[in-house]
Amino acid sequence: MSQATATTAANRDGREAGRTEGSSAEREEGPDAARRVIVSAPGPAGEQFIRMLKYKKIPFAVLINHPDQKERLAKLGVQDFVQVDTKVTDLAAVAGDPPRMVVLFEDSLNLTCRYLKLCSTWTEGPVYVISQNSIPRPIYRCLGAKSVIYSRSGEVTYLLQGVTGV
Repeated sequence: MSQATATTAANRDGREAGRTEGSSAEREEGPDAARRVIVSAPGPAGEQFIRMLKYKKIPFAVLINHPDQKERLAKLGVQDFVQVDTKVTDLAAVAGDPPRMVVLFEDSLNLTCRYLKLCSTWTEGPVYVISQNSIPRPIYRCLGAKSVIYSRSGEVTYLLQGVTGV
C-alpha cells in the first residue's frame, strides 16, 4: 500500500462506515460535526479508550498498519479504520475532515515515531502519546506530540472531557 486509505466495515444497516466524509459525522451537530478522534490501540489501554469513545458516542477511527489489527479491533465493534503504510512518510492527509484529536498508545518507539510523523500533518488539534515507559521520550514532542503522558495503567479517558459525541 503506498498511501493512507480509509478501510471500512459495513455497519448494521449495510452502509459503509468509513466513507471519505465519515459516517459518524452525519449524526453529530456543531463545529466538530465531521471531525473524529483518531486512535492507535495496540493493547488493553487503547482498547479501553476505544470502549469509552463508543460509550460517549464520540466518532472515531482506529489507526492500523496491518490487516491483523483490524480483525482484533473489529471484535470490539470498531467500524472505522485508517490503514497506513508506515514506510511511506510523505502521505497526504487522511480522507475527510482533519481529526479533532489524535491519541497514540505507544507500542514501540519506532512505530510511534512513524505514526507521529504521519498524524501530526493531518490535524491542527492535539496529538497525545500515551506511554507506559517511564523514560521520557522528547523525540515525540519534536515529531508533533502536544503531550507525552506517562501512565502505568494507560487510563487517560480524562482526555475526552469537553469532547462531545452524538
